[in-house]
Amino acid sequence: MFFNFIDKITYFESGKKAYGIKKITESQKTFLNQDEIYPMFLIEAIGQLNAWITMEINDFQVRPIAILYGEINLYSSAKIGDILEIETTLTRVDGNSSLFNGTVKLNNNLLVEVIDAAGSFLDIQDFAHKESYIDQFNALQKDGLKDFNNPEAISNLMEQDTILEKTETKITAKKAFNEKHLFFQEHFPKKPVLPISILLQNCIELAKVLVNRNNNFKKIQLQRIKMREFVVPNLPVLTEVNIVEDNNSTIICRLDVKTEEKNICRGMVIFFLE
Repeated sequence: MFFNFIDKITYFESGKKAYGIKKITESQKTFLNQDEIYPMFLIEAIGQLNAWITMEINDFQVRPIAILYGEINLYSSAKIGDILEIETTLTRVDGNSSLFNGTVKLNNNLLVEVIDAAGSFLDIQDFAHKESYIDQFNALQKDGLKDFNNPEAISNLMEQDTILEKTETKITAKKAFNEKHLFFQEHFPKKPVLPISILLQNCIELAKVLVNRNNNFKKIQLQRIKMREFVVPNLPVLTEVNIVEDNNSTIICRLDVKTEEKNICRGMVIFFLE
């Protein structure tokens, strides 16, 4: 598996919670910033682990897609060789959606956390074959899944924006994610769409260019993230980041991602300064 951030499910309580582990290796170079993984892929790990809970209790008839995040806190990241401890709890589920929380830790130190994330249910057959998900789930609970090592995997995923405008308080950039990215083959085989983790990490990197503080942050927080539309391969998207407040302790930015025709994603990113 290429776009997989769970090596093994170590504990599973049907309909309630799950624990998993993930070792960061060089095979994830597409998702690395030098030797550190971009932190939103730790959030992706939480979402993937929780998706297994939701799919299992729905007999693999639906696939939850994260569309809302109440709060995401990014404290630190992980390096090649680190073994991550992933936890997630399903706090609510109905016929159409689920609500969950989760954390990723390293040696019991908190790296990232998700609070009140919502996933909307879509027919699993629209995205991949049901049997393939069942096989993956069984493998994760037994021997685990091995890394997919492809030397042709595209690196520097976050370094391809074309900046269209930049002032002291605003930056606008344009970007299209190439269909050759291997994650599109798994997310999803029948209907490739851009994972929200990649979209949001791209927003964070653009916001960092705007605030220009040399990564001297105690914490980066995302709030009230709402995903409105899928982003398909090769579709150009415009990302606009505006600083709405800048003081001695925090820099608050508004995110707005759109195409020429549709609003894609909105929310806030807050940088807590050292």
